[in-house]
Amino acid sequence: MVRETIVVYGASSAEAEKVFVDAAYELGGLIAKAGKRLVSGAGSTGLMAAVEDGALDAGGVSIGIIPQFMVDNGWLHEGLTETIITPDMHDRKNRMAQMADAVVALPGGTGTFEELFEIITCRCWDFS
Repeated sequence: MVRETIVVYGASSAEAEKVFVDAAYELGGLIAKAGKRLVSGAGSTGLMAAVEDGALDAGGVSIGIIPQFMVDNGWLHEGLTETIITPDMHDRKNRMAQMADAVVALPGGTGTFEELFEIITCRCWDFS
C-alpha cells in the first residue's frame, strides 16, 4: 500500500526546545521531498508550525485541520496550502484520522498523547 498522506501530531507550545523544533522542520521537509501530503493541526507555533513550515519551504503540501475556537483565539497558521476549519475537536480528530495513511507523533503534551492514543485505538490500521 502506498502511503500518500502523513498526519503529524506535536506540541503547539512556543516554548518547545530548539532541538525538537529543528527536528520537526526537518520532518516536514522530508515528507514534502518524498512527495507526500502533510496533515497537521494548523497551529501557528511550536512543533506544529515547524513541521508545516518545513513542508511548505520544501515545496510540499501542508493541510491544516483546526477547530473554530482555535481560529478565534488566533492559533491558525495562515500560510498553509489548505485549511479545514471544523466545529470542534471531535470533528477535527475524525477528519485527521480519515485522511491518514500514516501517523507520526512528535514531542508534546496531553493533547498530543490524547490524539495519538485515540487514532491508535479507533483506527483499524492496515500495515501491509
